[in-house]
Amino acid sequence: MVIPIPYKIGVSGSRKNRFTYYDIGKKMVTDILKSICKEYHYVIFGHGACPYGGVDSIVNEFCKENNIPVKVFPPYYNLPSPERYHKRNRELVEWSDIVICIFAEEIYIGGTYYVMRYAKKLGKRLVVYIVDTVNEMWIRKEVI
Repeated sequence: MVIPIPYKIGVSGSRKNRFTYYDIGKKMVTDILKSICKEYHYVIFGHGACPYGGVDSIVNEFCKENNIPVKVFPPYYNLPSPERYHKRNRELVEWSDIVICIFAEEIYIGGTYYVMRYAKKLGKRLVVYIVDTVNEMWIRKEVI
């Protein structure tokens, strides 16, 4: 019997307060995660354990509810900000086979943007989603 090797899917995304309508955003992000599972079948998700809620929390909850393995990359609190987050984000990207960046409402400068740029620099497969909770739709852009 051949045991499949899971795709390592690194997810970075917006904090809770970036969503205009968080409950709608949570459902939409959950739908994105379901579609990723459907596309790749056997996955392990990784995320950055943002203490402010949002996409990282949604990924964690989704994995628990669906019995999907998850790898957490917490910030290095012994380092000064922003390096505590940058180091964590670089490790997430380096670990990942595929990097998923989920922005609430629009692309903006921040941790997820840093992840997106670093994934492009390393030539990682990168998929960017912009979740529009006002119009209840998302835009998906496969970058690499």
